[in-house]
Amino acid sequence: MKLLALYQSILEDVGLIVDGDGAVLGENKKPIQLTVDGVKRPLVLPTAAQLKREDSSDIVFFHPACENLYRGRSEVLNALCMLMAQRIWQTGLFTVMGMLHFGADKDAHAKAKQREWDLLAKMEGVSKSTLAAWSSLMGTLTPPGEQGKRPLLHLSLMRQVEMDDGSKFKRACLITYPLVQSEDLYGHKFTGTALRTVKTVLETVFGDSDILEGSNGMVAPYFQSLCKSYHAAMTQIHSVAKHLKRYLTGKLAIRPFNGDWLETLPNIEKWYGEELNLSLDGNQGVGGEEDVPAASPKPAEAKPRIARHGSAVPAPVQHAPTVPVPHHTPSKPATNPQADDAPGVGRGLGLPKRGSGPAKAYTPPPAPQPHMHQPVPQQAYYGAPAQPQYAQPQYAQPAQPHVDQWGRMIDPQPGMPMPPGQGYPQPYPQQTPPAFDPRRPGYGQMQPYGQPQYPQYPVDQYGRPIY
Repeated sequence: MKLLALYQSILEDVGLIVDGDGAVLGENKKPIQLTVDGVKRPLVLPTAAQLKREDSSDIVFFHPACENLYRGRSEVLNALCMLMAQRIWQTGLFTVMGMLHFGADKDAHAKAKQREWDLLAKMEGVSKSTLAAWSSLMGTLTPPGEQGKRPLLHLSLMRQVEMDDGSKFKRACLITYPLVQSEDLYGHKFTGTALRTVKTVLETVFGDSDILEGSNGMVAPYFQSLCKSYHAAMTQIHSVAKHLKRYLTGKLAIRPFNGDWLETLPNIEKWYGEELNLSLDGNQGVGGEEDVPAASPKPAEAKPRIARHGSAVPAPVQHAPTVPVPHHTPSKPATNPQADDAPGVGRGLGLPKRGSGPAKAYTPPPAPQPHMHQPVPQQAYYGAPAQPQYAQPQYAQPAQPHVDQWGRMIDPQPGMPMPPGQGYPQPYPQQTPPAFDPRRPGYGQMQPYGQPQYPQYPVDQYGRPIY
């Protein structure tokens, strides 16, 4: 199966051996033991023969593709983190030692090739005392998974990572090198020239930046992120080690690294659905939504560096988890007021539900201004007077005709107040009261449009009523 071939290629690049029965062995040919539910069990690949076993409770299958997205890291994934961190630690330190040996070997410089000359140009004054000081520092470094104040590297798995360019990943793996970031190499005794040389060699071997790789896949995003970061770290180290083969022998011998599996790693989603769509113990993950806290030393404080494949996540950063990892009982997650299930929030859209939430206070409309259009409110009955607040101050009220006891019209004197209750809803321009027309004896002048009707009496030429 293609998925099992991918698993085997990755394990072999980590320095492990897979025998014919699918058992995973270390360099000493002994089975790799994992602790699951408090019991140590050997690690095997989920081959057809192993899956047909009647009792598989005494083994642990290596099947990280069945990772549960809603759980933390699994026991198998934690063990793989530890194995990869150890391989980076050993390969990197041996390469640094081989490069310093090459710098101290003056006789080999004359036969050096172009790429080897590029390495020599980064080293100045490498002597036996420099080699002795580096060997002494190597003995004080903290191996992965152990408590100490001088770690070489940290390997961390994280959730929801955002890069400087705005890209986001659901899962990510970050590899940092605190030793390279340390200005004085943890205060170890070096001469000025030796300190500069060793720091330059460390940056050449491990790179001058951290490594951050992420995944948004729906199948094993933790596993994919871990494998991509490991591939980037080992590729960087082996780009230097391949020019130092004559010095990386004996105790400094390193295992070869292939890395061709990176091209087929994205197919894990397809192969998992077609070949091994199984959920096996030890691979799904432990805990709940949050990751299992790793029992590992805190990283040394150092200046953050820009990641080679993204932006470094701010400290603190967790170290690679130790093996075994105790079973974690998830605690009840806190209620998220912005979650889809939260009261008063529509599922998925974040819209208020009908009838939910506090009522908004009523804000009255602004008071009408003279320059604004002011509608006349609906009258309760025809001919009712207008409300005072809607009166038009820019128009004068029309003059009202008056009659005396004999019915004769009397013009109001200028400045006389208008009798109350005789206003009109609509504004009219100032109008002149009708004048007497002697050419039409017996009748008064025709009343203007819009004025109230008043009684008509026949009058004589002097304006006296005729009865």
